[in-house]
Amino acid sequence: MPIVICKRVTFYSPNDETMFFEFLGRITAIRSFVGQEDGIHLSIHSVPSEESLRDILALFHRYRIPAMRQLAQFERKSNHDWFTDRNAYWHKKVFPSKIDKHENS
Repeated sequence: MPIVICKRVTFYSPNDETMFFEFLGRITAIRSFVGQEDGIHLSIHSVPSEESLRDILALFHRYRIPAMRQLAQFERKSNHDWFTDRNAYWHKKVFPSKIDKHENS
C-alpha cells in the first residue's frame, strides 16, 4: 500500500483542522492516516478510484500541501486521459516533468 506524506499542513482554525481530518476519513482510498515527525502519512489503496483520486488532489490543493508529485504514482492506463490533462489545475504540480517544452521557450 503506497504511503503519501502531507508535509507542512497549515490549519487556520480548530474547525479547519477538524474538517481536514473529516475529509481524510471520507476518502475511500485512504486506508489509514497517522501523524509522524515529518507530516501526516496516508496509506492509500494502490489503485484509487477516480473519485478518491480527485478528492486527494483537491485536498492537496486546498491545504497547499507541497510535493504533489508523489501523486503521479497513481497514474494508470484507466485514468491517464483525465489525470494527465495539461489544463487541469494540478497538472504542473503533479507532473512537472511532462510540461511541454514549448512552454519554456
